[in-house]
Amino acid sequence: MSSTRIFAAAAIFTCAVSFTAPAWAQDDDAEGERSLQSMNMGGSISKGIPRFCTDPTVITTGSGNWSDPATWSTKKLPAAEDLVLIKAGHTVTYDTVSDAALKCIDVEGRVEFKTDVPTRLTVGTLHVLPTGLSSTLGS
Repeated sequence: MSSTRIFAAAAIFTCAVSFTAPAWAQDDDAEGERSLQSMNMGGSISKGIPRFCTDPTVITTGSGNWSDPATWSTKKLPAAEDLVLIKAGHTVTYDTVSDAALKCIDVEGRVEFKTDVPTRLTVGTLHVLPTGLSSTLGS
């Protein structure tokens, strides 16, 4: 059987997306100019796209396979409803089949999807940030 990759319809790749911040994300500065407020932890809007995983429940501790609990801050695999952060400098290889619906994944580092094994990822928002990269990894 061939590999299967399923991405939720809400997946976002920031490369060529234009975004106008809603009124609640804007503020008038002292000169009456509209400016954007920070919408994520420790940073601002990234290329006009708000960060959806502002309070991650699972964070990478280093590079490794998605299926390896040692890759994750919780020492267990991300589960349904989790908000996942792949930190800058970390490479995570997605190598499993999972029906656990993650709320979101922010990729500051790199996520690679294996193509020589069956894989399935269910996620509301996959956000590859300017420092991040997503790719496939074949045999």
